[in-house]
Amino acid sequence: MIEEQALAESDLDEVVDLERTCFSDAWSREAFEDEVDRAAHGGYSRVARIGGELAGYLISWFIYDEAHLANLAVDPRWRRQGVGRTMLQDFLREARLRGCSVAHLEVRATNDGAIDLYRAHGFQPVSVRKNYYQREHEDALVMACFLRREEE
Repeated sequence: MIEEQALAESDLDEVVDLERTCFSDAWSREAFEDEVDRAAHGGYSRVARIGGELAGYLISWFIYDEAHLANLAVDPRWRRQGVGRTMLQDFLREARLRGCSVAHLEVRATNDGAIDLYRAHGFQPVSVRKNYYQREHEDALVMACFLRREEE
């Protein structure tokens, strides 16, 4: 069973390790510390655990009526078992509850698995950011999902 909770200081060692496992251009520990502070003040950053083990995390920001999915990572051992889908669905539900009309994200143009997940949840490509991932000189696909409010 996937259990989600707000990102907390006690999660940081595991989250930073998972970040380094999943991404060649990993965020710093300080960036995650900032997200813990944001989470304590209305932000929406989550960790997902299965049997107490960190399975994934999600970092998002809400700016006026827009939601931005900044980071979603799933431990390779837990991929294709519903962790990413569950976190993404909860993020979109939260965005609707907060009155957002659109959600945005950037994803590596070559990350077919993630792109498929996002498409399955209503995200569509809207543009390309050239060399967004500078270390590999790789493009990011910018995707958007237009949201209806929860009560509609």
